[in-house]
Amino acid sequence: MSAETYQRPRPATHTEQISEATRRYEEQIRELSALAALERPPRRVPVFDLVSLGVGPDGHTASLFPHCAALGDERRLAMVTEAPDGMRRVTVTLQVINAARV
Repeated sequence: MSAETYQRPRPATHTEQISEATRRYEEQIRELSALAALERPPRRVPVFDLVSLGVGPDGHTASLFPHCAALGDERRLAMVTEAPDGMRRVTVTLQVINAARV
């Protein structure tokens, strides 16, 4: 292959990396959802036995910040949110947290 025809793939940007990580994470949660659908009564969201949450210095939990889309989205199980400092984070949505047993 000549140098003229080979183009080195460009490295993924941080946004692309976090988006891909979120997609894979949500896919894994959806696999658990498929198992949850087999339960009686069937469930749309997996039920975790325990969800351990911390609280940030500004009072947020699970990277859920006021007015972020993950608070009201009922289709997604994991999303990228943006903290007030601009840092992008991966989090599960509120419906996943609320479905947990403890």
